[in-house]
Amino acid sequence: MTTALCRLTWPTDQIALITLNRPQKLNAINVEMLSQWHNHLQTLRNRDVPPRCLLITGSGRAFSAGADILSTATVAQEYAGNLGKILQMHYHPVIEALRDLPFPVISAVNGLAVGVGFSFALHGDIILASEDAYFWCNFSHIGLAPDGGMSHLLPRCIGYHRAMAFSLLAEKISASEAQSLGIVHKIFTRETLLDGAINLAEQISCASATAMTETKLLLRSALGHSLDDQLTFESISQTRAGKTSDAQRAMRNFLSKK
Repeated sequence: MTTALCRLTWPTDQIALITLNRPQKLNAINVEMLSQWHNHLQTLRNRDVPPRCLLITGSGRAFSAGADILSTATVAQEYAGNLGKILQMHYHPVIEALRDLPFPVISAVNGLAVGVGFSFALHGDIILASEDAYFWCNFSHIGLAPDGGMSHLLPRCIGYHRAMAFSLLAEKISASEAQSLGIVHKIFTRETLLDGAINLAEQISCASATAMTETKLLLRSALGHSLDDQLTFESISQTRAGKTSDAQRAMRNFLSKK
């Protein structure tokens, strides 16, 4: 029987929860976990009725300690020591699947998020954290470059110079500092983090699914496009959103109060 290193559960019928499940290893990521994670994301994407929101967290006292170094060293032998190939074959499919989800993703960081674990947390559309959580871009400490999309997301989140400092100096970022930097939206106690994440997901679930999808599409695409591009994309998205029954009902309700 395959061990569930990555579990998919449903706190409600509209909210999916993916839990990284190697607590004894602080949820260090290996290729088996990545394979299960990718399968879960494909399952969610292919559902006739997709979830309205996805939560991602870790079991135990960590979100993720990053890549399992021992496992990575073993797998590297299959690729003649080419770490980049491991990223391309095992990590990138999960990252691309996360990026392409049409519904919002909330990262509920319940402890340390280190290395590529920090990268995966950044792929959430909203990031929540427990009071004792911390984020650590520690790649330089082990002679490696940032990966998992860190070099793309962190500068866009906190600015080039801050991202460079945290990457070169490998300084840990506490939950409170991450909130002041704009990485974390809200902080909870460890005991209330998941309930808080579910509550936010329920708020999202109450809104128009089309509006949520189009909002995510626009804000994500803005990371790589010009203002002119975004104005065009906004027009297209607003056309799609404006045709939905949710938007038309909201407009009628608004006008009836005039």
